Amino acid sequence: MLAASHFIIGSAVGRMSGHPLLAAFLGFATHFLADMVPHWDLGYGFRKNLRSYILVAIDLVVGLAVIIAIGYFRGFDRTLFLNVLIGGFFGLVPDFIGFGAKILKIKPLEWYVRYHEKLHWFIKEERPPLEEFRTLPVTKRSFFFGLLWQGLIALGSLYILWL
Repeated sequence: MLAASHFIIGSAVGRMSGHPLLAAFLGFATHFLADMVPHWDLGYGFRKNLRSYILVAIDLVVGLAVIIAIGYFRGFDRTLFLNVLIGGFFGLVPDFIGFGAKILKIKPLEWYVRYHEKLHWFIKEERPPLEEFRTLPVTKRSFFFGLLWQGLIALGSLYILWL
């Protein structure tokens, strides 16, 4: 799932949580649930080059900018805004862990990378968990339906944030 979507979903549960620790836990947990839904993300074609890193950075900035704009226009107080940001941040943490484990080839986290990849709705093939990033086969149909479902969930989360 796109980082912006994970951030928005985590922010929505952070808004509903009422407590920063609960926002962190729920943001983290919803990441795995969201990865089970058909989706598409930049990791499917990620290469270790400047273009890929720029696209990931733009994805992160878009998610953060949307949440900041909603918080500003809806007049979130400091506590609510903190819960929203904590939920959003922890909605990204599982990908940060997996990305770091792959880039740095951290052997003790192989189990985590394997678990996280198995949760994704499309990954059926076996491969070493710390294998270099490579392009996964993405058909036009899976791309369309992946973005459709992801978009619907993100829109629902934005609705919750706007309430």
